Amino acid sequence: MSKSKIVFTFLKTGGGHYAPVKAVSDYISEIYPDKYNITICDFFKDIGEPKKDTQFINAWNSMLKYPNFNKYGHALIKNLLKILQVWLYLNFNHTVRSAVTYIEKEKPTIVVSTHSFPSYVLGKVKKLSSHQFILITMSSDPLSSHVFIERLKNQDLFIMSSDYSRLQLEKAGINPDCIRQFPFPVNRNFHSGLLPSKSLINELSLNPECKTLLVSFGGQGVGNIEKYIREIIKNRIDLNIIVVCGNNTTLKIQLEKKFPEKKESLIKIIPLGFVTNMYELVAISDFCFIKPGVSTSFEMMLMKKPIIFYESAAHIEDANVDFAVENGIGMDAGKSVKKFIGVLNFMLSNNGLTKTSEAYDALPLQNGTEIIGEFLAGQLDKESSMK
Repeated sequence: MSKSKIVFTFLKTGGGHYAPVKAVSDYISEIYPDKYNITICDFFKDIGEPKKDTQFINAWNSMLKYPNFNKYGHALIKNLLKILQVWLYLNFNHTVRSAVTYIEKEKPTIVVSTHSFPSYVLGKVKKLSSHQFILITMSSDPLSSHVFIERLKNQDLFIMSSDYSRLQLEKAGINPDCIRQFPFPVNRNFHSGLLPSKSLINELSLNPECKTLLVSFGGQGVGNIEKYIREIIKNRIDLNIIVVCGNNTTLKIQLEKKFPEKKESLIKIIPLGFVTNMYELVAISDFCFIKPGVSTSFEMMLMKKPIIFYESAAHIEDANVDFAVENGIGMDAGKSVKKFIGVLNFMLSNNGLTKTSEAYDALPLQNGTEIIGEFLAGQLDKESSMK
């Protein structure tokens, strides 16, 4: 008897679409080794449409540089739904055949998509393919709702992570019976019980007399972190500053050249490139300065770290900032260096770190990886028993 197969699809337009896929698929693989056939699909690239894949990656990188354009664009689209439908058809109609070929080759029992564009194409595939499968869209916007998801057709199920996002689907006409609400899934290495690694502290030569600030502006490493560091030095705020530059090797090299270690200074700048031990870096840090991407925000929250937010790249990220601020676990600095220094001083001088810790204790946060993993495993078993 062949194994039930589940395909997870994503786009590389920000880590927030891939991270939930990796978290849930890793859980299923670990808990049920060899029971299911699991495939992770970089959608347009893997169905044979690399130009389309490159188009959206380039578009996302441009949006990161001009976030206001991105936000206003989404607001405009929400009021031009007919034009949206035409745009979706013109952009994706010719990729449907490639997707049909992929599905008929892979023959999945379930397909889980974390991006509305693959979900749109796969909705078309369900009507054209000779192979029948269960299509589930798992939203990567836990606290918000996206107009593209609200307009999807031919989906069997939606997985949402908040009352707001669920209700927005219902308002858009989605059958409530087709919606499941679970906590947002995050890599299970991110949890508040993780102790700081003494070996990593020694490896990075952190100054034990100073607090440690972790800086991450996303996988692309966007944002002018240099001006914030210069202001920290100017104000003589003694800190270990770990900067995760991600794929931005140019930024890492610039920081190494412009901020070499000085023995007479208690301020230590540690630029890192792409890392695979982010959870360990979070554990050795006292607080963080991040772009409010979904996965990064929730990773910090699950590890109960005080958050200073950099400017958001899309309106859906604003919801993460609002949630943290309203619950006392984070503060918004945006692109303002002055606000950033003010928040930094509050965190360090006015019991801000302690107050944030107390706020976390009052906030029930849960990782949805195990719950969603078990739900999907149950769906696979259900479909298998019906064959």
